[in-house]
Amino acid sequence: MNDEQKRLFIAVVLSGIVLVSWEMFLRPKIMPDPVQVETSKNSEQTTTQESVKTIENVQLKTEQEKVNQIKMDESTFVIKNKEVSYTLTNTLKIIDIKANSAVFPFEEIVGKDPLSLQFEGDNGKFSSVLFSVEKISDENFNLSNNNGINIELVLDKDNLLNLKINSQLPRRYSLNFLTEDKKLENKQIKKFKFFSSDVDSYDIGKDFVEEAKFLWAGIDFNYHLFAAVLPKGKISKIISNKVGEKSSKYEVKNIDAQNEFLFKIVFTKKNYDNLHSIGSNLDKSVDFGILGLIAVPILRGLQFFYKYIQNYGLAIILVTLIVRLLTFPLQYKSFKSMKAMQKIQPDLQRIKEKFKNDPQRVQRETMELFKKTGANPIGGCLPLILQMPVFFAFYKVLYAAVELVGAPFIFWIHDLSIKDPYYILPVLMGIAFFVQQRVTPSTTTDPTQKKIMMFMPIIFCFFMVNLPAGLVLYIFVSTLFGIAQQMIVYRVID
Repeated sequence: MNDEQKRLFIAVVLSGIVLVSWEMFLRPKIMPDPVQVETSKNSEQTTTQESVKTIENVQLKTEQEKVNQIKMDESTFVIKNKEVSYTLTNTLKIIDIKANSAVFPFEEIVGKDPLSLQFEGDNGKFSSVLFSVEKISDENFNLSNNNGINIELVLDKDNLLNLKINSQLPRRYSLNFLTEDKKLENKQIKKFKFFSSDVDSYDIGKDFVEEAKFLWAGIDFNYHLFAAVLPKGKISKIISNKVGEKSSKYEVKNIDAQNEFLFKIVFTKKNYDNLHSIGSNLDKSVDFGILGLIAVPILRGLQFFYKYIQNYGLAIILVTLIVRLLTFPLQYKSFKSMKAMQKIQPDLQRIKEKFKNDPQRVQRETMELFKKTGANPIGGCLPLILQMPVFFAFYKVLYAAVELVGAPFIFWIHDLSIKDPYYILPVLMGIAFFVQQRVTPSTTTDPTQKKIMMFMPIIFCFFMVNLPAGLVLYIFVSTLFGIAQQMIVYRVID
């Protein structure tokens, strides 16, 4: 190797050493770009946040699944027999009742979701409780939960739903009735009724608070009753509150906490005999008022005739004629007295004119005239007053009797519990009133009173337009028969 080659070889080796030494020991370390560092950090944070969000979403999804599971658990079940079926949720809300004894649908009478049962918690607030449901039979279910509350649901022989509640800890409960106010053309008004020593009722929408040993409480409307029969001898409080414009809630709460209690649910048309057989004074919901002693025999009369002729319209006519015959002695005295008063009207007018400046003389002369002729100014009124309870009792029976619901009469009248669709009966009744007024002796000479009396048939006609056809039929027939009696009596007297 010549000198030139040696020098080249040494230069290459030294250059290699220098390059290796530079890379390993002397070259400055390259720092990362700040933008790239920030981007990397953001990327890591985003990844972390997404991971957290994913975990949170999983947790939320799990919680939502739990909520959905609870909602799914709020299922319905049906307890039933051949006569009635109750649809409930396992939070003890009554959704629907179908009963052979009812004429109208449950929701049409009381509304949607009308009753729920709530229990008092440790915080003193009432809330719904979720139960697990075990079916024993169609007529028997057992409900239980983790709070130590067990409920047995049983349909009894009267088709009432019995709720036998047992709680490990003494508890208070709240039965919540929810409904809307409603009024029908036949003057039927939805009411909330309850019974302690007597029946009390409030129109839906009226606020009130009552406390007593109630036997039952519930919604009464259009000849039907939806009520709870409460534990006997226990004090309860009923609180009414408006919910919105038309709806009201009625809370029935027991005052003293109990481990065991029993109440029953009933939904039925208000048949007096059926309610009486159930007991608990449920028959008092058929409100005859203070005229019950007279009204019940009239109802029995209607039922008796219907048994043989199968037409409540004809039964009303027959019972009306019997009532008119039984009260005829009183009516005879009334007709006779009015006729006598009519005859002496000219004499009374002469006395008033002759002694117009001496009131005491007018009174003496008038009394002498009454004694001489046998006329009695109250003779025409007193018999009518005495027979009014009978007529009002008849009115009360026809207004409250469920027997008329869906009962046809003849031709155009297909339901005696609703108004005459063509207003024929009210018009005939107005004509009968007018005829009766014309044949009745006038006991006044005052022209103003006579004009007022002329308009009375028209007023009564409009008043009766929307009343049940059965009621108008009774008044029409009673008026016709009264005119016939009047004509007979006047012929005999004359």
